[in-house]
Amino acid sequence: MEPPGVHQHGDGNGEASVTDGGVRATAGEARVQVTLFDAEGEDRDLDVREVDAAALGEHQLLWIDLVGTADVDVAAVLDRLGVPRDAQPYLLQATGEPSADDHAGTLRVEVAALVRPDDCEPVSIVCLVGNAWVVTSHTDAVPFLDDFRERASGGSELGVLDAPSFLARVLEWQLTTYNAAIEAIVERIDELDQGLLVSLKRHTDLLPQLVALRRRIAQLRMQLAPHREVFARLASPELDHVSSAQSSEAFRALSRQVADVIATIEDTREMLLGSFDILMSRTGQRTNDVMKVLTIASVVILPSTLIAGVLGMNFHPAFFDSPNLFWAAIGLMGLLICATLVAARRMRWI
Repeated sequence: MEPPGVHQHGDGNGEASVTDGGVRATAGEARVQVTLFDAEGEDRDLDVREVDAAALGEHQLLWIDLVGTADVDVAAVLDRLGVPRDAQPYLLQATGEPSADDHAGTLRVEVAALVRPDDCEPVSIVCLVGNAWVVTSHTDAVPFLDDFRERASGGSELGVLDAPSFLARVLEWQLTTYNAAIEAIVERIDELDQGLLVSLKRHTDLLPQLVALRRRIAQLRMQLAPHREVFARLASPELDHVSSAQSSEAFRALSRQVADVIATIEDTREMLLGSFDILMSRTGQRTNDVMKVLTIASVVILPSTLIAGVLGMNFHPAFFDSPNLFWAAIGLMGLLICATLVAARRMRWI
């Protein structure tokens, strides 16, 4: 099952949207979603009271998704999974930094995902992995997890995977949130480039927009870079007691995908630098156009200024007494102006 692009769902007012797969959680809503993947039967949703880790079969996998915890008895859920009560506060406490470690046989992984492509602050997702079960916990609804559940439910055969391999599938979809953010930036850069090529006058505020995009690209890189180390650690031999050869290879692939996404971010940065170059070129061209107009205006006025200066000198030749001299001077000035403009036009200066 390949992860597609991240899709937003909702009516724009913060309300949950109803789909064929069920109801999506809204921000601030507390919810427990329990899904049993059964490779030899039928995938189905369970009530939290039906959770029993000891009753899981060989080709069954349990996924519990906790959205918010204010109104949820998390301790009861983890008790049913066999997680020691004294370890539970630490295991589910988000630190805000991607990490991976083992605590008393329970693998704890924390990652950061974007709810929307334009989000500046990612949402921390804490993942707990045990024997044939996975728990994901986050404070707000995360659309890519809902999308993953809808695609996976019903004949997905995810039950044949071990828990770490299932987590790798989930985290593969987590990377799509960064791809969506990069695609949004690329689309915006293309729009700015097209606007620059059409007209600079209508885009006088482009520099602040380019600076904001540059800052956004840097944020994405800083948010994503720590995941490469996390995935590399998940594939390392020190976690072999909670992982498998299959999951180790999946996490190595994820580490390579993170490197690819970071490379894409760098390519996007180069695109943005190209936009800066276009802006500077168009600004320089506009400056040259202004200077060309001023230069032509100076050349046009210069002969008239010279004539007026000569006629205004402090001496009195006899022909100055002619009443037609003024009009002759004006006519000569107009003739010189027209001749200068015609010459500039033929030279394609204007």
